[in-house]
Parts: sequence; structure tokens; C-alpha cells
Amino acid sequence: MVHQDAPHTPASSAAAGVQITAVRIPEPGRETGTAAVGRDFALCRELVEAQHLELWGNLSRCLAWAESAEFWRGTEYEERQLFIARLGHNVLGMCAVELPLRDNTTTAGLDVLVAPAFRRRGFGAQLLKHVEAIARDRGRTSLGGHFEGPLEDLSPEGDTVAAKSGSGGLPLADPAVAFALASGYDLEQVERSSELVLPVPPELLSSREADARARSTDYEVICWDDVCPDELAIKFSALKSQMSVDVPTAGMDWGRED
Repeated sequence: MVHQDAPHTPASSAAAGVQITAVRIPEPGRETGTAAVGRDFALCRELVEAQHLELWGNLSRCLAWAESAEFWRGTEYEERQLFIARLGHNVLGMCAVELPLRDNTTTAGLDVLVAPAFRRRGFGAQLLKHVEAIARDRGRTSLGGHFEGPLEDLSPEGDTVAAKSGSGGLPLADPAVAFALASGYDLEQVERSSELVLPVPPELLSSREADARARSTDYEVICWDDVCPDELAIKFSALKSQMSVDVPTAGMDWGRED
């Protein structure tokens, strides 16, 4: 995770002629596919899918069409704006800004994605400058973002930048790391996620299940569909609110979410 307090953004070296346009988000109930969701939204989706395939070799971590549309519609708690960038008739990338509306209203989440053919030509800096300006026009003083990649690609080897809080670091040679640092951002925190590859060998599954049962004798699993039961709503809301501060947030100015 990267984070910036300073109001300075380096000047872009990208060539003139880049057009950055707001993307129309599909309305609820629309079918998927280019004709239904709009050409620009579909092109952004293609960029994201290509990025996931480049990083992971699959789309298992990528939102489905309907999930993506629902996300970008935003909520009463967070406004989300998506933009597509073109150079002539060519799509060179996309950028986005997420603006909390009720809690953490001095913060903004930023995202920049440049197509491989247009990287290392200054376009990423131009896209970042665009969403930074939107965030600051809305009074946001703490800007952040994140990127992810396979552990083997991000394992610190050679020169690294250490996280300002917690543990871990990232290689300075990684393009995303170099871009963030050159843009004036700091590495606040490194997160690591793990996955359990399916199918799980029966002997391993049995061992994990036995261990889980031994640790969970005082717990009860309660399930529901769509809406939290009335008798649990207050406690569930309090739990969700507490979780917003239980997770380490380093120096990223994130506070409690009510």
C-alpha cells in the first residue's frame, strides 16, 4: 500500500493529445456485453482482464462483469469515478478515484493502469495527475493506492524499499514500486495473502478440519441470505465497525467506519 500527504505531483512528460474521459457505468439490471454496458466500460474491463492474466495467468481474482458494474456504481458511503484514456484512436489506459463520503473524508483511493504498449512513456504520470486533481478538488489531503503481484515477483532481492510500518519491503526494480516512489508516494504497508489450491488432499483436509474444530468449540456459525436478521443487526454493525480499526492501517489516515 502506498500513501502520500504532500500536495506535489511531478509534471507529466507524456505527449500532448491524450484524452481522458469519464466512463459511463451500466445501470442496474443491464445485461453484460459491450452493447449493454457501453464501449468504454467494456474497454476498461478488457484492460483489467489483461492485467490479471499478465500477473496471475488467470481471472480467478478478477471481478465478474456484473460485480464490476455494481462496484463502479458506488454507494451512499463511497463515490467511485472511472476514466478511460486514449491517444488518438488507441486506448492507452485507465484511472480511477474512490472518495469515502461518510467516514475518512480526508482520504481518497487512486488507481492507474497503463496498457503494456504505452508504459514508460510518461502516460501513467498524466493519469495519476488527473485523479489526484479530482481528489484534491474534493478536499482530500491523504491519497493512497495499492498494487499486487505474485510473491515470487515481489520477493525483495537487491535494493528494496522497506515498509514504514509493519514488516516487509518491495524491490525497487519493480515498475509499480518505481512509479509510486517517483510520484512522491511512500510505502506504508505490505500485505500478504495466501490461497489453498483445490482439490485439497484428503489427509490434509482432515487434519485442517480437526484442528479447526478443536479451536472453535465456543463458536457458533450463523448464516443468512441477503439481509442480516433484525436480532443480529446491531451486533453485526458494531462488529463491522470494530473491524475497520482492528486491521493494521499504518500511517494511511484511515479511521473508524461507523
